[in-house]
Amino acid sequence: MFSRRTLVRFSAAALCVALNATTALAGDGRALFKHLPKESPGLVVINLEQLNKSVLFQDVMRTLTANPEMKKAMDEARGYLGMDPMQAVKTVVVAFPTTPSGSDVVVAMEPALDAQKVMTSAVSTGKAKQQGTHSGVALYAGQAAGSGVMAVVGGHIVAGEADAVKKAIDQVKKKGPSIEKNSDLMKQFGGVKTSSDVTFVMKPTAEMRKTMQGESQKLEALRGGFDLEKGVAARVDVTFDNPQTATETVTQLKAGLTAMSSNPQAAMFGADIFAKKLIATAKGKDVNVAIDLDEADVARLKTMIGMLAAMGGMGGGGGAPGMMMPPPTQQP
Repeated sequence: MFSRRTLVRFSAAALCVALNATTALAGDGRALFKHLPKESPGLVVINLEQLNKSVLFQDVMRTLTANPEMKKAMDEARGYLGMDPMQAVKTVVVAFPTTPSGSDVVVAMEPALDAQKVMTSAVSTGKAKQQGTHSGVALYAGQAAGSGVMAVVGGHIVAGEADAVKKAIDQVKKKGPSIEKNSDLMKQFGGVKTSSDVTFVMKPTAEMRKTMQGESQKLEALRGGFDLEKGVAARVDVTFDNPQTATETVTQLKAGLTAMSSNPQAAMFGADIFAKKLIATAKGKDVNVAIDLDEADVARLKTMIGMLAAMGGMGGGGGAPGMMMPPPTQQP
């Protein structure tokens, strides 16, 4: 468990799961920044303590864990931690990799319980094994081949490939520069609502832009967040390298939304909600996208997603009935 694939899958799933929320209670993830590499081009902060209180989040998690691969990953984590992994962690911060291989992804977690006791218990029950030490810090790995490693550093859990975790340990031990010293990225982080359930910022490197397609190569920065206490409130800001691209992007987006809003098939599957409620504006090099969906909108979307999944399962090809979105849970 906690192989690079699992870490990336968990991070991506958690971001996709951002259809949920409550009021801001936990930290904004800054306490975990000291574990992340300075050169990382971006990060995602996931406030699980808030998300776990969301009925919508719970519905989405039931849908995700109906997928056999996701269920296996969650079961492995549950066995490793001795409890539901979604309850064991308060905040997760994922540092984006600097290489195409993704080998330097670092995941830092603020646990809801004593991290060292969790690791000691996992070893005693055979769920994990100690795999040496680095700079006086024990490294732990799951029993599965190809697993990454985990370490307890300053009361936090740091996970990733062995080299990445060792670097994170040295960074804290030797007080080396962390992502907090990445002034460009921290400037982006300062421009988002850091108390959101999910917050993300990215400042792509020149090498990253070369691998992108079309107008994405002109992307300078991406930042945003999700707040979904009862409905869905999402904000995404994109900065391009010139005003013309920003204006053209909004024009194309609005044209697509107009076409979608008048499409009967889109309306049948609930996509017209986005067309009617998504707002996009351009100002200079920036594109600002916002959407606010109320509880009725969310319930309709969930029903439509369930219908699509069920139709895919009945056709003999496509989605499986097991991935059908559960009926909306009534808010008390």
